[in-house]
Amino acid sequence: MFVTSMLRQSKGVFIDTAPLIYYIEAHPEYAASVKQLLAFCLREKIQIISSVITLHEVLVKPYRDANQALAEKFASLLKNNHHLNLIPVSEDISEAAAKLRGNYQALKMADALQIATALHAGADIFLTNDKHLKQLSEIKVVIISEWPGTDVTH
Repeated sequence: MFVTSMLRQSKGVFIDTAPLIYYIEAHPEYAASVKQLLAFCLREKIQIISSVITLHEVLVKPYRDANQALAEKFASLLKNNHHLNLIPVSEDISEAAAKLRGNYQALKMADALQIATALHAGADIFLTNDKHLKQLSEIKVVIISEWPGTDVTH
């Protein structure tokens, strides 16, 4: 029930790269949880957000493997989905990411850009599988591997 009540109170959920990969590639352990969370957000009209950084990150492996079909599947999900708000990186987001990296020295640039984008877009939940991001106080970080996905089916 914790995730359900947390989601119902949310203004927006930012989906990081790993959960989208799990969803598209039907990860045996995590895909069902991500699917349930996305369905819940749609049903409850909770804004779903990601960034062009996610688009970049999900396309690298399909392009490296010359898997055009998978690249097109990822691109379509992120670029042609009216339920998902894909946010570009702006100067304001870049500056906010730099501030985050100044405050959290171990934070990588891509993660800082993702988090700054989430905050800029008004998300208050950041769905990821990067456990080191739990140290952030600016946004509620939900780790997919620690989360019982069946909690959002009601």
